Amino acid sequence: MGSPYPPQQPYYMPPMPPYERPPSWFQRNKKKAIAAGCALVAFVLLLVVGFVAALGFGVMSLVKSSGAYGEALNLARQNEEVRAALGEPIEEGWFVSGSVHSTGPSAEASLAIPLSGPKGAGTLYVEGRKSAGVWRYSVLELEVKNTGRRIPLLRGAPRGEDLPPQVVLPSPEPSIQEPPSEPTQ
Repeated sequence: MGSPYPPQQPYYMPPMPPYERPPSWFQRNKKKAIAAGCALVAFVLLLVVGFVAALGFGVMSLVKSSGAYGEALNLARQNEEVRAALGEPIEEGWFVSGSVHSTGPSAEASLAIPLSGPKGAGTLYVEGRKSAGVWRYSVLELEVKNTGRRIPLLRGAPRGEDLPPQVVLPSPEPSIQEPPSEPTQ
C-alpha cells in the first residue's frame, strides 16, 4: 500500500555562508583605544613624578627648617670673605644634600648647601650637633667653586669640641624587695 500523500521532492538546503565574526570593540575603535591608553600612561606617569617631587620638596623643607641650616646660612651671609668671594646678594640653591636627625631637644646635621652670588658660587659644608637646644659645629666652611678655596666660618660659632663631655650614668638596678617575713611563734 502506498502513501496517501503525494510524493515529495527532496528538500535541498543551500550551503551555509562562512561564519564571519563581527569586529570587536577594539577593532571598531582602535584609534580611540590607543589614544585612551596613551592618556592613561601619561596620567600615571604624571602622578608618579608629582609624588616624587612632592616628597623631595617635603624633605628639602624639613632640612631647610632645621636650626643648623638657618644658622649656617646667616653666618655665611655675615662673613666678609664669603661676601667678597661670592658677591651680594648671596642666594641659596634648591637642592641641599645631607641629613638632619632629630630626637627631642638634640639633633645631628651633616649638610652641603649650594650658595651663589653675582661673583661666583660655592658649597657651604655644615656638620654639627645640637645639645640642650644649642647647635655646636665641627665643620662650617664654604668651598668656592671656581678656585677650590675653603673659607672657614667657625669663628664666632660654637665649636664641636666645646661640647661638654657626655657622662653615662649607671642605670639604677631594680631593688628586689623581699616579702615581709611572718612572725614565728
